Amino acid sequence: MALFSFKILSKNKPRLPTIKKCHTCFAYLLIHAEVCDMCKRKVGKIDKYGRAQKPTDWMSYVRLLFMWCLFGLYMWWVFLQDNVWWVFLQDK
Repeated sequence: MALFSFKILSKNKPRLPTIKKCHTCFAYLLIHAEVCDMCKRKVGKIDKYGRAQKPTDWMSYVRLLFMWCLFGLYMWWVFLQDNVWWVFLQDK
């Protein structure tokens, strides 16, 4: 009896999904779609819930790193260089 039930379970293989949902407008898309037809945004791979993942925007991370470097340079220029501007305002 155990072999019979095992054969029944082995026939019910999990089916691969054929559609996914857009992460922005929740429109149904084909599994290989890279751009949503409704909102025209890029969509990534499918997650375990059937929704398309939002692709990573690497250019935003590059811009953020560049801005932090500029901010650090500005803080060094204002506070850490030898001849800071407020030294001239103090009485000697």
